[in-house]
Amino acid sequence: MIGVIRATALGICLVVIGTSSATGQNLTKQIRDSDVPISMSSSELSELGDPFFLLVLKDHINTFSLDEIEKLIQPDESKRQLFVVSERAGDLNSSSAFRAVLAFQGSVGGIALSPNVMLSVVFTKDAFPTDSTTGLRFIEALGWDDSRGRFNYYKLDRASGAFAWKFRGSSNDVDQLTDIQRTGTCFSCHLNGGPVMKELLVPWNHWHSEEFRLRQLDPFGSPSVRWPVATLPRFRGSVGGGGGLQSASQLDPQIRSSIKTFVQAKVQRNLETVSGGRRRVKNAPALLKSLFVMTEFNIISSRVQSNGHPLSASTFGQPAMPVSIPASFFLNADFISGGGLPGFKGLGIAEATNFPGLGITNVMPQEYAKLVQSRGLKVDDKSGDAVFSWLVPEPSNFDNQMCDVMVRRGIIPGQFAAAVQSIDLRTPVLSSKRAGLLRFIPLEYEIDAVNPSDPLDITFFTNHALTKHVITSIEAISPTVGSVESEFLALLRQGSGFSPVQVLKNQIDGYAVELKTELGNSVTREATLQKLFERLLDTRKRVLSDAKLGKLDETGGKLLFPTP
Repeated sequence: MIGVIRATALGICLVVIGTSSATGQNLTKQIRDSDVPISMSSSELSELGDPFFLLVLKDHINTFSLDEIEKLIQPDESKRQLFVVSERAGDLNSSSAFRAVLAFQGSVGGIALSPNVMLSVVFTKDAFPTDSTTGLRFIEALGWDDSRGRFNYYKLDRASGAFAWKFRGSSNDVDQLTDIQRTGTCFSCHLNGGPVMKELLVPWNHWHSEEFRLRQLDPFGSPSVRWPVATLPRFRGSVGGGGGLQSASQLDPQIRSSIKTFVQAKVQRNLETVSGGRRRVKNAPALLKSLFVMTEFNIISSRVQSNGHPLSASTFGQPAMPVSIPASFFLNADFISGGGLPGFKGLGIAEATNFPGLGITNVMPQEYAKLVQSRGLKVDDKSGDAVFSWLVPEPSNFDNQMCDVMVRRGIIPGQFAAAVQSIDLRTPVLSSKRAGLLRFIPLEYEIDAVNPSDPLDITFFTNHALTKHVITSIEAISPTVGSVESEFLALLRQGSGFSPVQVLKNQIDGYAVELKTELGNSVTREATLQKLFERLLDTRKRVLSDAKLGKLDETGGKLLFPTP
């Protein structure tokens, strides 16, 4: 997809201060793949203020060499970063193209580069094309326009046999596009218009990292496995140190920063000051969607290698250590707990961080190997498992950032968010029950002029306009006893005598006790593990078959997740 980072991970990113100039008159616009590129008007060009436009396209529109483009963005080679991602990352003999993501540190001409501009290209084991004479196919770019609060997408490819740069659209109102409107655009994968790095957290099954080094790309590795392309300067880095091939751990914080900046701008754009200094929340159903609906997904796994990846191992073995199931497989741990690497305010329920408790869900190596083999899992039509065990979709950083920012700013009371999480707690990914409650959100409502000192305060929750609106809306349909609507209404009314946060904590505690009991009993352990593993496979299946989320797997179901 044009303007989209293929392979397992990335759409790109980020943040600059400045205004654009109505130059770059040869820049054309092509939103869909099938569109005929058309010239951009002076007024349209004046709306481009991201670093890629300012440093490259504004005055160097006819620059088609990757080397020259990198020099325009960051002349200092030591401040350039190379990241590599591919679902075939473990294949030492792959003939497929790998994806390279290029990021830049420092600033140029007062324009901050990190994490505000990135490029993406592809390469093979023998060559890293940089221009038309060396086989360059395309360059994709994305930059963050801070003054307008949006991402801009660009692509260099061939039109009528000649290379040309095209503007491929911006993130404005992308979340309101239909599936048909997304077809053939960057936003069939960039679902919310922002950066997408599916494997955002350690241990990264498909990225070069310290946890899973791509030996074939190590410029100082064994010549017997090292690819010719790895000897190029861009992999080794600069003579004085810096630059070169980097671990995914260096990209992770840049993407997180990008997402957070994007989310904050998105939220601010939907707040309007009204009489008395109060704030009106506009387009509330769209803004609050991430609280109820999974709009993107990330991928998490155990840190223990399966020793059964068919592209990197000749025979199927078993993990060398017990496999610890990630907490986010069971519930939305990051948002519920808060803190940690994401740095969320969250809901302050610490028990969610290492749910259900130390060692409780450790799966022994022989148990794990048996689960994988009994279901006949395959990767690229070959029997086996992912590089790291228990690879599973989890709630996205984007959705959790949206919820966290809105809780911090008083748009959503923390107790209200806890009530939503209490609904179908054990289905953190694609819960139809939570999704069905979105229809009760009003089109708009008003909140106080200032952010709450304590977003979890129970009085703040009770008196909040959102709480009152939703209670009234659910009461109007006279929900059936035992229905999801009735359960949610009781939580908002605090019908149990406990706050929603306390109800949620009680649910989590009970869930942990249940797992500890079932997995600690030799009679029920095997059946419980089988049930959990079937849920793992079902989660993968539901994500891949989802009309929107499934577009994030560009391997046709063969390489992203091991499936039966």
